[in-house]
Amino acid sequence: MIPLRTYPAIDYPKNPAADPPVLYDYSRLDRSNWDGHIESTPASSFTLLASSTASGTINVKAEKFTLSLGRYPHFTMGPINGMPVKVYDVSDECIARFKKSKWGLSWYNYESIWNNCAHVASFGLTDQNNTGRISFTLPPGDYLIIGLYDPDKNQNSGDERYVGVMANDLDPRETLNKYLWVFAMADGREVPCKYTTMIGSELQIIEPEYVEWDGTQEVYPFVYKSEGDWTVTTSISPPEGFVADTSKITEEVVSEVKAVQFTLTDVGSKWKHTKVKHKIKYHKGKEKTIEREIGVRLSKRLAKQKGVSIFGDEDN
Repeated sequence: MIPLRTYPAIDYPKNPAADPPVLYDYSRLDRSNWDGHIESTPASSFTLLASSTASGTINVKAEKFTLSLGRYPHFTMGPINGMPVKVYDVSDECIARFKKSKWGLSWYNYESIWNNCAHVASFGLTDQNNTGRISFTLPPGDYLIIGLYDPDKNQNSGDERYVGVMANDLDPRETLNKYLWVFAMADGREVPCKYTTMIGSELQIIEPEYVEWDGTQEVYPFVYKSEGDWTVTTSISPPEGFVADTSKITEEVVSEVKAVQFTLTDVGSKWKHTKVKHKIKYHKGKEKTIEREIGVRLSKRLAKQKGVSIFGDEDN
């Protein structure tokens, strides 16, 4: 029921000489009457919506792909257990400062965020039960998740890698599933990954955040995980001074996991991002193209030799 308030109407003539007179209706606001209420018809059923203060859940799974050499590398995949994971509120003042910086909330800043910003969820480790999983219960919002991958479990030995993923638009009582992936290259070096998820059934394209160079040749791997039938053509456009062994690779992925790998050779050295394009075909001939970039990082030895920072020519 809602209250009903009524006002007496008074006519003020706009043009009293007209026939009939032109009148305006006004209400005299200093006089009013309370006059009962208006009542709706009864509702036979209703739904309670989740409160905006209710929590949501973010499930995180950490996994590593160990790859061989070759254009179609053999690989193994397994969970990363015991990896520290922190969750950051994107609206936090510290995170907001990084968001506005040159590199934004990307792999360039993950280490600094880890060391300087307060995390909002309980600090935790991916479990030791061979699943590589951890879950966080959080209020609605936008979050950044960072995992500290340390292969030798020896802090500050220099081989630590920071793996991150955004978890945007967590709603009340919603569950988001997020992944932290690492590629272990054939030469033993390990790099953090990012991924793109396509829905139709589901396709995940996993690629390096960056490739760390230590010589004149490096590989650029891609992993496709699918449910259903997908065809992916990945093409690569290296920066000036680099040559790829092939410009594109096509793979059909039918409810399976496949890996492909490009080999890039440095012949002139313009140390910048490598552009990547994924052309995806799925249900009944539908197509979509996704454009990404893979960052570049140099070993300290190579950076000193080339006279640039470890971020190459991007660090200007």
